Amino acid sequence: MNIAKYRILFLILIIIISICIGCVDPHQDAKQPNASINNLNASKNKTNSTGNEHVNISSIDYSAIHVLPSYNDTTSEWLKTNASFVAKIALNDSRAQEVLMFGGKILGVIYFCHPTPSNYSGPACAPALMIQSGTNIYSFSVNESEKKVVYMGIGIDQDVRSVETLIKDLKDENPSVRSSAAEGLSWNIDERAVVPLIEALSDKEGEVRMNAATALGEIGDERAIAPLARILNDSNEEKRVRISSAFALGNIGGTEVIDPLIQALDDRNDEIRIRAAIILGQTKSERAVQPLILALKDENWEVRMNAVDALGSIGNESAIIPLIQALNDENMEVRTRAAHALGEIGNESAVEPLIQVMNNESEDQNVRTEAAQALDHIKRK
Repeated sequence: MNIAKYRILFLILIIIISICIGCVDPHQDAKQPNASINNLNASKNKTNSTGNEHVNISSIDYSAIHVLPSYNDTTSEWLKTNASFVAKIALNDSRAQEVLMFGGKILGVIYFCHPTPSNYSGPACAPALMIQSGTNIYSFSVNESEKKVVYMGIGIDQDVRSVETLIKDLKDENPSVRSSAAEGLSWNIDERAVVPLIEALSDKEGEVRMNAATALGEIGDERAIAPLARILNDSNEEKRVRISSAFALGNIGGTEVIDPLIQALDDRNDEIRIRAAIILGQTKSERAVQPLILALKDENWEVRMNAVDALGSIGNESAIIPLIQALNDENMEVRTRAAHALGEIGNESAVEPLIQVMNNESEDQNVRTEAAQALDHIKRK
């Protein structure tokens, strides 16, 4: 069963389960002599004649559950020494048990501040157990005096794991953990992650490779240019990974990213050519002008349209004549963008062709309007 099915089944179970599954004495000593942080995920056992499964929480090594490293500096001494106590309370909640049942992995405990609904009278911040399942992270905030979960949150804006933990998780046997670790490193910018992320570009799972490429683009280290360029122009690679690599190269920037992006303008895949044109426009590189002019003849209108946009952004006057010719493109969007690009460049040699377009009653009104605006822009320059 894949992760998407797990999530659907989990949501269904949240609705239909009304009886708490199992109870745990929060002071119970569940430590096992050979347990480690790698076996925090609990096993599944048959519980009754109905065939329902629940997590055997007595098999969890609570002593291996710690405050997450990135929060140690600001966390109270009480929480630092009572992480296992918080975890026991959280894991007595059936919802936390269900997340573990479907492959969840305990990350640790933090002092977590959560949104408070209007009818909520409890604390806005409380100790919480964090459990990761796929790309979601679940927080189970507890009231330690009442020994119960007072708030459950699903999903957070940024990964709570430290950079060291994220780098380590890039090697986890679970592909979902590896993928979310790569995604987390795109938020937690740290040059120490560059080499591990480059290695993750060879992961057997496409989602991991895609997220690793994105993270490398966010970090912006030039060491990633060559491996990202190889992926971009590898026709055997998944399209989503190649597209992420293209955008990553654009984020890194510099002269070294131009050639692989120019090469991608000749790719067999339409979407790769489209992205290459978009990103070359963002680089504003003069070296991209002639390849983009050639792309104005591409069979795909979206490639032509984005090549027009890129030439307008770069602003090199050698593109004026090809852009004037693009005013006659068979696609209305391309013609509209060509008029706009000529206005951006602002050269007076485009005035007469734009007047002709503006006065052409058989032309689409959007194209005529854009031509009029381009003329006004040239006049004001």
